[in-house]
Amino acid sequence: MSSECIPATIELKIPCKAEFVSIARLTVLGISNRLKFTYDDIEDIRLAVGEACALSIDKSNHANNGVTELLITSNVYDDRLSITIEDIINDSNNPKNCIESLEDYDRDEIVISLIHSLVDEYTVEQLNDNRSMTRITKFVEKK
Repeated sequence: MSSECIPATIELKIPCKAEFVSIARLTVLGISNRLKFTYDDIEDIRLAVGEACALSIDKSNHANNGVTELLITSNVYDDRLSITIEDIINDSNNPKNCIESLEDYDRDEIVISLIHSLVDEYTVEQLNDNRSMTRITKFVEKK
């Protein structure tokens, strides 16, 4: 079995508040630095994680849905870094769990486009119990 199959996993749980996003960004910066990413790649990952966390927090604030924490999980492989950001929405009956105005949609689309331009893979999926999970992956360029 190669080390490729078993990633090193680092988990960070932060309050779902904007003032804690810098902790997530700093943690991901340190993790990214362990791989052979360029300085620009590390900055791209850091920015993408910060924006993805901000989107989750913004969604929670708009929905007023009781999200209390974000779980950021970094899986370190030999050739890539895969990061997931999970939020937990406690009120599954809340009808406001959506983007409320075209202005919000336009702003979110710009941020989503930015994240797509910074990383190799970016997905967001709705999970059971009204949770969402964002996955960001950046591959190490072979020299």
